[in-house]
Amino acid sequence: MISAFTMQDGDSEHKMLLIRNPWGSNGYSWTWSSADEWTDDLVNYIPHGFDPRAQDPSETGLFVVPWEAF
Repeated sequence: MISAFTMQDGDSEHKMLLIRNPWGSNGYSWTWSSADEWTDDLVNYIPHGFDPRAQDPSETGLFVVPWEAF
């Protein structure tokens, strides 16, 4: 795990993790895995300037997951 953070989306609060797969060979395919789910406002909550819309998890090994998926 690289970082834990909380995102606020209207009245909803989402506890999230920025994690790295050290093998970088596969990502994550559940809630928040699609670029369509991310807005500029939500991406601003992610630490270290990471933008899941612009990254390929198979190349970087980085991805964002909700706490409950961990």
